[in-house]
Amino acid sequence: EYLGRNDEQVKIRGFRIEPGEIEACLTVHPQVRDAVVVATGEGSAKRLVAYVQSEADEPLASTLRAHVAATLPEYMVPSAFVRLDAFPLPPNGKLDRRALPAPDDAALAHQAYEAPQGELETTLASIWAELLGVKQVGWHDSFFALGGHSLLAMRLISRVRTALGIDLAIRTLFEAPTLAGLAHHLLKRDGIQKNSFSVLLPLRPTGSHPALFCIHPALGLSWSYMELSNYLPPNQPLYGLQARGLDGISPLASTLDEMVSDYLEQMRRVQPKGPYCLLGWSFGGNVAHSMAVRLEHQGEKVALLALLDS
Repeated sequence: EYLGRNDEQVKIRGFRIEPGEIEACLTVHPQVRDAVVVATGEGSAKRLVAYVQSEADEPLASTLRAHVAATLPEYMVPSAFVRLDAFPLPPNGKLDRRALPAPDDAALAHQAYEAPQGELETTLASIWAELLGVKQVGWHDSFFALGGHSLLAMRLISRVRTALGIDLAIRTLFEAPTLAGLAHHLLKRDGIQKNSFSVLLPLRPTGSHPALFCIHPALGLSWSYMELSNYLPPNQPLYGLQARGLDGISPLASTLDEMVSDYLEQMRRVQPKGPYCLLGWSFGGNVAHSMAVRLEHQGEKVALLALLDS
């Protein structure tokens, strides 16, 4: 008959964690008199919550999160820090874990609130608030400090793709976990500025090799090709071709032939003559193939036609 572990080790998202190690780290902090770390929730919603005895302090959660994160790996950093004057103890003197209060919004590591700026940040903040179950998300708040983890990050990526048409890489979220940092990364990385919805998108406009022109999938955006630049030689120019009309001003193309003509004209602005290198993903592969056929009929050389999942 298996009754359970005789120690306090827990397993969260594949990591075996000793809460006592986190408690020892917390009690080193001068503001903490005592600490208890427990795992709450089930399955993918399971998370670590730290209960600490300390004096009242508004930025306590953010202070303690930074303290733990400086010593322990990210998966051992509690999602919430609950301040208590004393731990609930029954007559036997042992901690009554069932009497520990559920963490509220104040237990999360919020930064000083600064409102999101612009449509992208506002949309991201709304998605974060819904996924993380918090009332508001500020400019400096971190996805992971507010209780996010890798499984929630995958849901975030799906929501961002649906709401914004952006294929967000999980590595990007870990590199830029704050709202401001992530928005800045999405808007300005590799030359993406306010021309994010232009038909010809310069992802890396300089280099000595013939440019690689990448045609958008069905969503119409080519932002996902930003990550491709990490795997190409530094002297490889890279451009994205996006659906006209995403800026809300120009009309959308009504036929594939119209789209092909538009993209060939845009491409020739930066490379008047071949050989041309084309890459298309999903629906974009159909467009890239049609562009290649048109170019060859016009006597141009197509050096590369790459089709991804088309």
